[in-house]
Amino acid sequence: MPKTLLLYAPPPGTDVPPVATEPHPKTLPRYVENTRAIAIVTQYFVPVTSLDGWPELVWWQFGRKKFCRTALLLEVAKAKLDAVVQPPAPDHPYPASEPQPGLPPARPRPGEPAPRAAGKRRAPTLPSAA
Repeated sequence: MPKTLLLYAPPPGTDVPPVATEPHPKTLPRYVENTRAIAIVTQYFVPVTSLDGWPELVWWQFGRKKFCRTALLLEVAKAKLDAVVQPPAPDHPYPASEPQPGLPPARPRPGEPAPRAAGKRRAPTLPSAA
């Protein structure tokens, strides 16, 4: 079975085919036209609508059609996909007990008294005149 490149994880127990398999260079033509190049990148890597913003590709124009080398197209597409790596989650700078700036305070656990807001004081009570 060929290696599979999953761009998402299907829910367990569903019969969802993988998004794409790795391209096999022997099954692809040596040079591809612009529209076919977009279809190849969309099929094997990520959905794209234009390759005009990819200056790494060299295009040859014959009449009204533009062609590029398939091997270079696959290299550039793989490099762009590898460059878009999700950054690792940073270590949490605040312990769970401290409130985080910009977030509402956490609700108290059952049985715990509600926390008082910092800086707010109760109004002084006057002694009762008896």
